[in-house]
Amino acid sequence: MKNLFLFTMVCCLLCACNSQSKRNIPGLVETRVLIETNMGNITVKLYNETPKHRANFLKLVKSGVYNGILFHRVISDFMIQAGDPDSKHASDTTLLGNGSVGYRISAEIVSKYYHKRGALAAARESDEENPKKESDGSQFYIVTGKIFTPEKLYELAKEKNENRYQAVYDSLKKPLLKEMNKFRTSKNKVALLELQDKIENERDQILCKEVPFDFTPE
Repeated sequence: MKNLFLFTMVCCLLCACNSQSKRNIPGLVETRVLIETNMGNITVKLYNETPKHRANFLKLVKSGVYNGILFHRVISDFMIQAGDPDSKHASDTTLLGNGSVGYRISAEIVSKYYHKRGALAAARESDEENPKKESDGSQFYIVTGKIFTPEKLYELAKEKNENRYQAVYDSLKKPLLKEMNKFRTSKNKVALLELQDKIENERDQILCKEVPFDFTPE
């Protein structure tokens, strides 16, 4: 009975949105959207660094696409998802999640904005089905997330940064594998080390232009 009650409560979450702009930095307009539900209101911020997603979200808000829809998908310790146009007036037994406005949005992935609690993100299919990582035209989710200690957040950030360093290094090393194997076969350690140093320097030059992962709580 408890699970049935939670499911019914989630299916009754209706939202009607209004947009408003807030200027809190000279010369910079910060766009916020109010999502009104029968369980309370949520205010979300749309980042200027994702202009295509921001413009599309506001277009759907102003045209009323989101009025009367449901939060049709809830995953504990992860997120709540909405934006399926088919969820309007849907019954409790209707299978939802496949509704669409008929288009996708090209990826605008910004590494400094990660899936922390409260983050608003566009839904998309898996990378196997969607290698371009395009977003669904209307479906979005709000991250609820898990609770992590500062030490665990530090470990996660460190692991992600190390994986990124290794991935860039491997991509630079790939076209030089034959040359490196030749140096190993001839036991030319000096030339091998020089080539490895060259790859590491190129990797560092590439990554110094990117913002490293930092999961320190705000």
